[in-house]
Formats: sequence, C-alpha cells, structure tokens
Amino acid sequence: MLRHRGPDSSGVATRRGVAIAASLDGLNYSGLSDCMAIGYNGLLIAQDQFVSQPLTNREESLFLVLDGEIYYVAEETKVSLHLEDIEKIPSSKLLFRLVDKGSSSLLITVSKILPKIYGEYSLAVMKENQMIIARDVIGVKPLYWGENEDYIAFASERKPLWKLGITTVSTFQPGYICAINN
Repeated sequence: MLRHRGPDSSGVATRRGVAIAASLDGLNYSGLSDCMAIGYNGLLIAQDQFVSQPLTNREESLFLVLDGEIYYVAEETKVSLHLEDIEKIPSSKLLFRLVDKGSSSLLITVSKILPKIYGEYSLAVMKENQMIIARDVIGVKPLYWGENEDYIAFASERKPLWKLGITTVSTFQPGYICAINN
C-alpha cells in the first residue's frame, strides 16, 4: 500500500473479511489471505466527510474503496433510494449505498450506476468472485494497472505495481470499467 497517500486510516479487504486501522503500521490483516484484495490509505481532509475504507456491509460480502468525490446523483436515483440531504453523505458511503441496493450482478449494477453520477473518482468494488475497477469519464483521479504471472493489480500510482514485480504499467483509461473474475 501507499503509506504516503494517507496517514489517517488504512484498510484492506478480501473475501475473508476486512481490517481497518488508524495507520498502516497498525493494520492487522492476518487471516485475510486470499487471491483477491482491495486496499486503501486515507488522508483526513474534511472531518465531516472522512470515512475509513474499505466499506463493507454487515455480511462482509461487498467491499468498496473510492478515491475521489461524487458531486451529483441523478434525481431518479435519489428518489429510488429515498436519499435526502445527499450533500451530507460522504461520497464513499453514497456510492456504497447505490451499489449495495443493486442487482445480484456486480458488473450490471456498477454499469447502471456510473452514468447516473457525476464526479471525479477511481474505485474498486468486490463481491464474491468478482472485482470491478472503474474510473470517471474525465480521469482526474489517477489509476494504473498491470499484470504479471502472479497478479493483476491496480493502484493510484505506478510504484506499488513495480514493487509487485509488474514491469509494464499502463494508465487505466478514463470512463472505463473492468471486471475481473476469480
């Protein structure tokens, strides 16, 4: 993980559960070994909007990390979810609620939600044996990817991908969605 990206909260989630700590050094992810994982380092910018990530539901079956902000949600989406005072909901929690209320297909859910939100973001969502990676159409938030014989990996910087032994790192294109199945 990228220690310098945020000293205020660190987290990792696999299909075996989630671990969140106040710092990367305090993160205990023993017992979470799995072939799919998402991680996050958070930087506290606005106290009322800060949320430790990855977010998960009670069953720990859905996990989400979001780097960015959601500025607008289509009116019909707000109405269908009974969202009031949407400006007071942190972007990561708002997006999590939208995904959690979706269909059983994670790819279909995310594909339907993203055209109804406006913002600058990159995100990862994981459910069962599928992970979805997406980036907003403008591409303000950086997102890179690469693969080798051991990993398909994504990060907001190239350096952690190089540390995994991935030598060819590419920019994840704005507006794209990628589905990875285990």
